[in-house]
Amino acid sequence: MMNDMNVSFAAGALVGILLVILFALWKKRRGTEPRYDERQVVARAKAAQLALGVLAALMLVNGFVREILQTAWAGPFLEAGTLLMAAATVYVLRCVWTDAYFSLRERPKTWAHIFAVVMVLNAVLGVVSILRGEMVENGLLTFRAANPMLAAMFAVLLIALALKRRKDRREEAET
Repeated sequence: MMNDMNVSFAAGALVGILLVILFALWKKRRGTEPRYDERQVVARAKAAQLALGVLAALMLVNGFVREILQTAWAGPFLEAGTLLMAAATVYVLRCVWTDAYFSLRERPKTWAHIFAVVMVLNAVLGVVSILRGEMVENGLLTFRAANPMLAAMFAVLLIALALKRRKDRREEAET
């Protein structure tokens, strides 16, 4: 049963990735792809460097822990996905804090609403999985654990957006 769930999770992740790629290609064709100024491009590159460093460190720590304990804490795909989510969160937080997350054309308020919906949906799915006892199977986290992780990731993003907005308003009021 766990193998079927991992296949379902992997298939769902692949579909999600493909949809993001198709959306990006569609935006590029329409000429509405995000445009960032030079400062934002540099800030995004620095954020990517930081996220890559965090990902490498997490991979090493995960490898050492697995070697020392001689056991896994999740299936390979969920382990990789979790490490990627952590690194992506670092990237997003750095971009938000350096005003490089949204392009010049994008409206942060619209995206914040979308992020809130994604967070709530994943939180609900996570609670349902917890109540059904589907989070752990044979001592390993199942793919169902991805939902509360995604909810947490989007909650952190929304908090960062709110804090940045608050900081910007204070700075505007002082000038």
